[in-house]
Amino acid sequence: MKKIALATTIAALTCSAAFADTYRAEVGLTIDQYSPDAGDDFNKYTLFGDVYFQDVDASVGPRNEAPFLNKASSVGLDYTNVDQDNVDDAFALDGRFIIGEKWIVEAMYGDNGGDVVDYGIGFGWYLNDMMDLVFIYDTTDADNAPDNLTARMHGVAGQLGYTAYLGYIDTDDDSGSKIGGDLTYYINNDLGIGAMIDYASVGDNDATDWGIYADWFVAPAFDLRLDYSTANDGDDSEIGLTGSFRF
Repeated sequence: MKKIALATTIAALTCSAAFADTYRAEVGLTIDQYSPDAGDDFNKYTLFGDVYFQDVDASVGPRNEAPFLNKASSVGLDYTNVDQDNVDDAFALDGRFIIGEKWIVEAMYGDNGGDVVDYGIGFGWYLNDMMDLVFIYDTTDADNAPDNLTARMHGVAGQLGYTAYLGYIDTDDDSGSKIGGDLTYYINNDLGIGAMIDYASVGDNDATDWGIYADWFVAPAFDLRLDYSTANDGDDSEIGLTGSFRF
């Protein structure tokens, strides 16, 4: 009888999580295979988690856009292991804070090991309930690492989600710019397919990279995502699979 009661409780909790339209946290795992033009393929494994300061209602539109549409403040933590010798594990801490349901403050700190640190900060606002604009400064504490100033816009229009950005890049030797974005078509609120493109030019060098992806909530609380993208002007490629759970 105790075994039956325990099984019933576990099933009820699982069903409750799988079919709830509100959540306060999300955890997941991404597995990437990176294929460089020179050298051997290698894998990356990233554990990540986000905690929201309020209930997030996933029924307001595409589930993938729920935190944005809810104007939900959050903090997140990532941990990455790279399957290569002499490559340190990395972690990143980030936050997005919505003040007065309009103003946006973002912050990021990352430790890539070997005394290499990334950090950034952003300020912006919701132009309306379906669109925001954030200005971001980020850099890496390393020799000749670029300082980046970026204006990023994100929005949702019907069954479309989009991001567009324009940025200025400054290094010790040269300066340049970047432009890019992504576009997602949501077939329904559970399934989206999309593409991204990025172009950067610094000094005499320029590079164009692109990617495609699909995101599917197989159940309201379970998300699967498949990505393919290029890097280093198309010389390298990466394919990734992500699974996450909301609760």
